[in-house]
Amino acid sequence: ITYMHGLTPATNVSGVATLMGDTFTAQIAGGDVGRIKASAGQVTIANLHIDNAIADITAHISGSLPDVLALIDEKPLQYPTRFHLNTKGARGAVESDLAFKVPTRHDAKIDEVGIAVKTNVTGLAIALSEHTRITDGSAVFIIDNNSLHATGPVTIAGVLMNIDWTETFKDAPITTRVTAKGALDDAARESFGFKLGDFISGPVGINALLLGRRGQLQTVQATLDLTPASVGYDLINYKKPPGIPAGGTASAKFGPDGGVRTADFAITGPGLAAKGTALLNATGDLVRLDAPMVKAGPNNDFAVTILEGQTVGITLTGHSFDGSALGKHNPGVSTPGPAKPQVMDSNDPFHASVKVDRLVLQDGVTLAPFTLELSGVGHRPQYMSLSAQQSKTGKLTGSLVSDDSGRRVTLSADDAGLLMKGMFGMDSVRGGTLAVTVKLPPMAQAARNDAGTPDYTGVLQLRNVRVLNQPFLTRLFTAGSLEGFANLMRGEGVAIDKLDVPFTTHGDVIDIHDARASGPSIGITADGYLDRRNNTLALKGAVAPAYGLNSVLGAIPLLGDVLVSKKGEGVLGMTYSATGPFDAPEVSMNPLSVLAPGILRRIFEGKTPSAPAQANTVLPAPEKQQ
Repeated sequence: ITYMHGLTPATNVSGVATLMGDTFTAQIAGGDVGRIKASAGQVTIANLHIDNAIADITAHISGSLPDVLALIDEKPLQYPTRFHLNTKGARGAVESDLAFKVPTRHDAKIDEVGIAVKTNVTGLAIALSEHTRITDGSAVFIIDNNSLHATGPVTIAGVLMNIDWTETFKDAPITTRVTAKGALDDAARESFGFKLGDFISGPVGINALLLGRRGQLQTVQATLDLTPASVGYDLINYKKPPGIPAGGTASAKFGPDGGVRTADFAITGPGLAAKGTALLNATGDLVRLDAPMVKAGPNNDFAVTILEGQTVGITLTGHSFDGSALGKHNPGVSTPGPAKPQVMDSNDPFHASVKVDRLVLQDGVTLAPFTLELSGVGHRPQYMSLSAQQSKTGKLTGSLVSDDSGRRVTLSADDAGLLMKGMFGMDSVRGGTLAVTVKLPPMAQAARNDAGTPDYTGVLQLRNVRVLNQPFLTRLFTAGSLEGFANLMRGEGVAIDKLDVPFTTHGDVIDIHDARASGPSIGITADGYLDRRNNTLALKGAVAPAYGLNSVLGAIPLLGDVLVSKKGEGVLGMTYSATGPFDAPEVSMNPLSVLAPGILRRIFEGKTPSAPAQANTVLPAPEKQQ
């Protein structure tokens, strides 16, 4: 039986037909439309004498979703084609009640056929886009001449969502309207093109309205429940843990491929307010972010613009920025544990500009105002200018300049103790001045990232500081039975006139060679290394009590070289070694070494600890094709 021109005809039809006067009826017991089974059908044509009489047709069909989609994609219906449905890999079981009013005229057009369909689909699986699928769902579809309406719970990207989809058949700017309610986890947001892993983790409640045309989504507006999620960013030292109320709104525009292209957002919560606009590329990666307002915690109140592309840029301005995390985390290293995977360097230039009224560091230390300009290529800085006010009279300055011989970084602070307290939480150094000079390899050599080549070399210098309550030195003095110095550390502290620490870095390891500190009452030398990844150290050296007097003989030519041997140790000194965690290393001293002149003291010191081998964490930038 051909019930509609163009569609697969019904075959193997069985039933009873009755013609009585002016009326034709047929009770259909069963039949096939391809592999679709039909049952409980009825056909009624009243008023046969009238031209173009209407045939009322009802039936129940059952089959698989792929077969039903294939049928309704035939002309003249072509619903999947018109709504851009990707039928590849579709699955599900269909039970449907059909009702048609068909003019009994061979040239009747589809628009003249009255349609009323109610369909239940279970085990629904269908692709929404190239990367997003409904993998399990149960939905009810109601279709008439004007629209398609679908409701029910479905699983999208592994997340249960309740959807309500209305598709209007008449031509209009907006024909597709979908509401979706559920909670999107990290994987689900990634599949939809929202890559927010650096800022948001955990489930986010969503109530979204999606609009489009002919099944092609164009915009989305959503209300977000961020209470169950973790919101934050390490760099600004802010984190909202799960369970703290927070919410937001988001709106986005989709590209032709179904991916998000632009998104506007606003987030609110206790101590949290942010809004901005993000521009994304076809793979969902950030191209540009403009956030004119970011308020997170008590110390963040700024605006930021981030650019990703041929030139990577960040511009940050405003009243306040929380930089208390800067000294806690070393980029690419930060926490103990296995090495981070190697990342590819690039030849893309970058530029960062930071101008804030107040930079807040650890323990309430502030730099006000604070200005930083930084530029370079890939992971290789090429220019820097830093200026900040530590106090009314104290300043912090820094610079990076480049020439053919390499790059030279300088940093100076009028209050060394205040800077170290703010950057590293070290309250054991008071006053004094700080100067750091670092030499980096030339840009071309750094781009090659040659194995075995130091990342950089430098010297740290402190002048006229006082050290107190320093755990490592206290343990050192106690191990050497220098109780007087240990007590000083707990009281008014030990004066250090000069501290010089030459260093070289390889990856996460800082090699220290010929470091020395001297003051009126003490002299200390050190050689070894600090392993930042594993939070461990290995040092050896000597401690010289009463250094001011002890070092007098060291100034005598030849004799001083024999008695002292090493600058900073004095004539009388005890060798030491320290190994283990930064916070609580094992310290040992050799009291017999105090009897040996400096030239023999090297025997008691033993071998300088060798730093562990370090693999490059950044691979060289690929050469550009000519």
